[in-house]
Amino acid sequence: MKGIITTAIIIFFSILQLQAQSDLRNGYIITNNNDTIYGMIDYSWNKTNDKKCTFKKESNSETKNLNPNEIKSFRFIESKYFNSKNIEIDGATTSVFLELLISGKVNLYYHKGLDKYYLEKNEQLYELKNSTEVVSKNGYMYETEKREYVGVMTYLLQDANIQNYIDKAVLDHKSLIKIAKEYNKQMCSDEECIIYEKKVAKVKKTYGVVVGLNGLSVVQSGTFSDEMYYLNNSQFEFKIYPSVGMYYKANMSGENERLYLQFEGTYSYIDLKTSNSYSEPLYSMTFLNDINWTQNTFNGLILLKYESPTGKIRPTFQVGGFAKYSFITNYTRNLVVVNSIGNIIETTQTSDSPFSKIDYGINLGLGFRSQYRQDKELFFDMRYQRGFGLFQNFNTNTFLFNIGFQIGK
Repeated sequence: MKGIITTAIIIFFSILQLQAQSDLRNGYIITNNNDTIYGMIDYSWNKTNDKKCTFKKESNSETKNLNPNEIKSFRFIESKYFNSKNIEIDGATTSVFLELLISGKVNLYYHKGLDKYYLEKNEQLYELKNSTEVVSKNGYMYETEKREYVGVMTYLLQDANIQNYIDKAVLDHKSLIKIAKEYNKQMCSDEECIIYEKKVAKVKKTYGVVVGLNGLSVVQSGTFSDEMYYLNNSQFEFKIYPSVGMYYKANMSGENERLYLQFEGTYSYIDLKTSNSYSEPLYSMTFLNDINWTQNTFNGLILLKYESPTGKIRPTFQVGGFAKYSFITNYTRNLVVVNSIGNIIETTQTSDSPFSKIDYGINLGLGFRSQYRQDKELFFDMRYQRGFGLFQNFNTNTFLFNIGFQIGK
C-alpha cells in the first residue's frame, strides 16, 4: 500500500515538473522604452509571474527571465495582463508584477501570491486591506473584520455615484471588477475609457458517460474470532467485472485551469466465491464452507483531478475517496460437516451475510484526456481503489480502467 502511494506521488510531481517546463503560450512584453515584442511566455503565473517573466522570442531562441525592473508589462494573448509595480512587502518596497484586472480612470490589480488587491488612481497605488481585530462584547471575545478597503474606495471613488456598490463590496475579483467598471463608466460619459477588463472566468462544467473494466480482490488483514472461523484463510477469487455510469466535473474556480472536482456514480454486478476447510481434532471432524456472494453495487466517487491545460493529449492525476453501496446482496454459506472416514454428518445453509453493505476508502489514479469531437472531451483513467469498510480484517483492492465520454456542459 505504501509503495503504491509513494509511486503515485512521484508520478504526480513528475507531471507537474514536466508541465512547468513546457507551458509556454503566445504573448508579448512591453519594454521600458515602450517597445512591444511578441513571443512566448511561461504560463506558470501562479508561482513565478509576480517575480519574473520567462520569455522566448521564438520557439528555438534563448529563454530570458525578466524581472519587474527590466520591463514595464507582459501579457498573454487574449488572457492575463501583468504590469510592473512597487508595493510594500514586510515593510520594504519591492518591485513585482501585478495582474491587471481592469484599467481606465482607475486601475485594479491583484497579487496572487499575497492574495491582495490594489487600486490605482492618478498613478498612486493603494492596498485594499481587510484586517481583523479581537473585541470584547458581553464578556465574550469576538474576531471581527475591519474592512479598511471600504473606506479607501469611498475616498478614492467619491466623485462617482457608486457608494451602494462599495458598501456591499467583498475582496474578490467579481465584486471589485464590478465597482471599478461602474466607476470608469460614470467618469467617461462621452468616451470609452475602459482600456482593459479582465473577464472573470466561468467555472468549467462537463458531464458524460463513463464505462469501465474493473478487477477486485478481497484480502485478509488479520485473524477472526472463533465464531467467524470460516473466514480465516478465505481465498476469494480475483474477479473482473464491468461498470457503467455518469460523471460530472467542474474546475475548482474560474481562475484555475488545472484542478477539477469530479463526481462519479457507476453501477456494477459482482459475483464472488470462496471456500474454507477447518479440521476439529478433538472429535475428528472437518467443516467445509462454501460461500457464494453476489452484489448489485453503486460506486460513488469524489476526486480531486489535476489536468494539464495544454496539448492534444493531456496527462491527468487524481486522488480522492469512494463509497460503494451494495443495494442488492445475495449471500449463501453452505456448511458440510464430515467425520474422519468421510461420512457427511451435517449440512446447513445460511443467508446472513457478515459483510457490510458499504465499503469505503481511497482512490488514486493516472490517465489522460483528449477530444473525440471539436467540443467534446474523452478521458481514460487507470485507478487503484483501497477499501476498508467491508468487514473487520478484510480489505478490498480494486483496479479500475475507465473511459469517459462527454455528452454535455
